[in-house]
Order: sequence, then structure tokens, then C-alpha cells
Amino acid sequence: MSQEVKRFMVGTVRWMARILALLISGPFIYFLLFRSGEVVPQLSWSAINQMPLFVAWLGVIVGILMSWRWEMVGGLVTAGSAILIGVFGYLGCGSGELLTCLVVAGPYLLSGLLLLGCCWGKKRLESGDANAEATT
Repeated sequence: MSQEVKRFMVGTVRWMARILALLISGPFIYFLLFRSGEVVPQLSWSAINQMPLFVAWLGVIVGILMSWRWEMVGGLVTAGSAILIGVFGYLGCGSGELLTCLVVAGPYLLSGLLLLGCCWGKKRLESGDANAEATT
């Protein structure tokens, strides 16, 4: 496979991860813009599925935004926050909601892992270019 095809694939996966993350973040962004003023003051730190879960959601949004500039850091923050969303949701709602927690956190985790994969692919392409220049 040529370097140009590899670059195209890395770029395509990068945009797929970004679009996926933005699409699934739509409801939370809507909540932040229009409803958070009413709800956030009532959240409690003592209930794991309230303020800690809200902070994990914010972590996902921050990770997505960071990934546009710093792909590896943004991917790590997104994936880590997705894991926290799943864990906090499971602990707060109980074992009966395991599938729901996986469905909610899974796309964010996938997006974070895709971003990390793009970072890894980009580094491999850059090292491959440097090796090709050194041999010529």
C-alpha cells in the first residue's frame, strides 16, 4: 500500500472519529446550552450518577475539542472519560442498566480509540517517510 493511500486512510478515520463524537455529543451539548442552568445546581457530588457523571460528560466534550489540536491527548481524554461514563452510569444505576451504559459510553470510547489509532498511524507514516529519505 502506498504512502498516499495510508495518509488518506488515516485522514478518513480521523474525520470519522470526529464526526461520530460530535454527532453523539449533540444531546449533551444541547443540554449544556439550554438546560444546564436549571439542572446543574441540583446535582449532588454524593450520588455517583449525578455530578461525577456530569463531569465525565464534560471530560468527553473537552477531549473531543482537544483532539482537533492535540490528537493523542484528546483521544486519551475522550477514551478515559468514556470509561468513566460507563463506570459511573453502572455504579449509579445498578447492574440492570449494564447494556444502557455500554451503549452510551461505547461510541465515545470508539471515537477516542480511533483518534489514538490515527495518532499512531500518523507517527508510523512520519517515521516511514524519515526512513525513506534516509535511504535515498
